[in-house]
Amino acid sequence: MKERVPIMDNNHQRNSIDSIYNHSDFQHIVRKKNRFLFIMSSCFLTFYLVLPLLFFTIQTKFSGMFAWFYVFSLFLLTWLIGWIHWKRMKDIEQQVNKLAESKTR
Repeated sequence: MKERVPIMDNNHQRNSIDSIYNHSDFQHIVRKKNRFLFIMSSCFLTFYLVLPLLFFTIQTKFSGMFAWFYVFSLFLLTWLIGWIHWKRMKDIEQQVNKLAESKTR
């Protein structure tokens, strides 16, 4: 059986990864990603907690209808957040790959 030969040694690969990680553009991308994740998570949690708070404060004859609307909107919001997250992370991955290609040349 043929033995695999690594394309580059571990030291070179490690130095390349460290140089990318310490690069200011990479740190900017990470800050952008973290800010996006914090905003999306806080918006979702806020919207998620609205119904229980409203039910404890307001009891009307429209509560049942509102509950169905709220549940359906949560379903749509979950898919929307997943799609937005997928698109943003895809863009961030492309930026990181572009940065990695420029640093390895």
